[in-house]
Amino acid sequence: MPKILTVGAALIDIYLNSNDFLTIQHEGQDYLAQPIGSKMSLSERIVVSGGGATNCAVNFARLGNETSIVAEIGGDIFADQIITELKKDKIDLSLLIKESDETTGLSIILLNKIGERVALIDRSASGMLDSFDLPVQQINDFDWLHCTSLNGNLAAMNKVLELVRFKKMGFSWNPGTAELRDLAEHRLQLPDFFASNLFIVNKEEWAMIANKQSEVLDKFNFVVITDGANGGSVYNSNQKVLTYRADVVADKRIDDTGAGDAFGSTLVSFLLEGMNLEKSVTIAKKVAAHVTHFYGAKDGLIPRDELVS
Repeated sequence: MPKILTVGAALIDIYLNSNDFLTIQHEGQDYLAQPIGSKMSLSERIVVSGGGATNCAVNFARLGNETSIVAEIGGDIFADQIITELKKDKIDLSLLIKESDETTGLSIILLNKIGERVALIDRSASGMLDSFDLPVQQINDFDWLHCTSLNGNLAAMNKVLELVRFKKMGFSWNPGTAELRDLAEHRLQLPDFFASNLFIVNKEEWAMIANKQSEVLDKFNFVVITDGANGGSVYNSNQKVLTYRADVVADKRIDDTGAGDAFGSTLVSFLLEGMNLEKSVTIAKKVAAHVTHFYGAKDGLIPRDELVS
């Protein structure tokens, strides 16, 4: 199996669910609003590790790949939880950056009784990964680099692209909004890649780079454009080769936030294994749908033997 390096964010997600959270409407927009000074009971609380780099690293590892992670965490108890969870899946943490004077990124998700949510995000260390944090020498040890959002750090993103080109590594990229904006506004230039590569965005993100779509289709072997419950499309060598429907998610659907990471990392893993595109997409969308039945991106991952049996 290939050795995979994931690059991106590592943080803690705290889900707070209360039947007492109120929803009001103002000028056509729904708001989660509470009376000042009010106290309310929580019906559920869940604390899990999150961030694209950890989500994808765990799935790659559970699918049988030797996996390492580059991400930045702080020196607090939240960092300890991230480390503990990653160790359970035998992920190599030698390239994980722990800054003792920083705080670990934190996301607090407030949910009302029907699952509507508001997210409060403090990226802290998770958004501080910089170009000098990327392991230039150790890159030779890996066959593939999977990059998620770098919180708009242009220098770091340029370094990633430089490394995968120079080292002739396989590369998959699920960019964040800031990276897409840099691409659309010509601050970020795509190199000519020398190895297999894959680009994954959702429909709204694809629209953000309308002026760069033809270049992306030219430079990436595979371009995947997802559309939530509607499914998505896959392009290969500048031609649409597959349109797929998403798996139906029953009433147990709880949390969509990890579905994209689950889909992308599963797809990459099985393509690297030599599975054909259609079957790889079928398995990836099954995992993505299952993840939405759980809080966070990891508890709903499906063991490899259940996917290929």
